[in-house]
Amino acid sequence: MHFAITTALVLAAAGTGLAAPTTSQPAEVPAGLEILQVIPQGEGEIVIYGDSATEGTTANEELNPAVINKRCGSNQVECHTSNQADWTNCEGALLPYLYNNQGTMQTSPRSVCYTINRYPQCCASWSKDAPGARIGQFYNAALKTYNTCLSGSVVSGKSKDTNINGVCLTQCLSNRPDGCN
Repeated sequence: MHFAITTALVLAAAGTGLAAPTTSQPAEVPAGLEILQVIPQGEGEIVIYGDSATEGTTANEELNPAVINKRCGSNQVECHTSNQADWTNCEGALLPYLYNNQGTMQTSPRSVCYTINRYPQCCASWSKDAPGARIGQFYNAALKTYNTCLSGSVVSGKSKDTNINGVCLTQCLSNRPDGCN
């Protein structure tokens, strides 16, 4: 597979903290989402999306261990041929960013994308809020999806039953910041 970056290269490739937001905006923001933060990264930028305030957000529910699905954390991967991301944006920027970043998520983020104008963006998105999650917690399912679903120079898929901070959710790796279910 393409993802053969050593830890030293990964650590050198991405920053480890959350940078201050910038005024740069991607061309389109999907309905129901808003941009929470834009972080310059190499030739492109990392964009963190969250639920739009106009769409309303659901209150974080109490986590009940008895309710969490017993198979949660299995990261069952399913590959797709639609909404394919360019592998270079995933491997070269998004995966290293997730790996190196232990910052706590802002309120209601739903995706982290790496975008650069000449290639389809690469996004890790998820189906529901994960209160108190760290950005780095999304790395393992993103990597498993990448390694399982990479087809030539593109990748698209989802990891079902992903456990992020005690919340069982679906996590996607594709070219869009929304639509993960």
